[in-house]
Amino acid sequence: MLELIIVFDRYFSADMSSLWPASQRKKSGADVLNGIAIGPDHVLLTGKLWDKMYKVSFPDWPAFAFR
Repeated sequence: MLELIIVFDRYFSADMSSLWPASQRKKSGADVLNGIAIGPDHVLLTGKLWDKMYKVSFPDWPAFAFR
């Protein structure tokens, strides 16, 4: 399964599959990445049954996040 974040009005995608690899998630009963919250200079990511949340920054995020 691909776990990508894609912003359609900009040519941007980010592969998040290494954030918490599926092989490690399955051991804890966690499933897919499906929670995204957008901040002014970062993105918060979590997933179905995840007990973790990640704060991820992208170098050019402010340039396109709030246009």
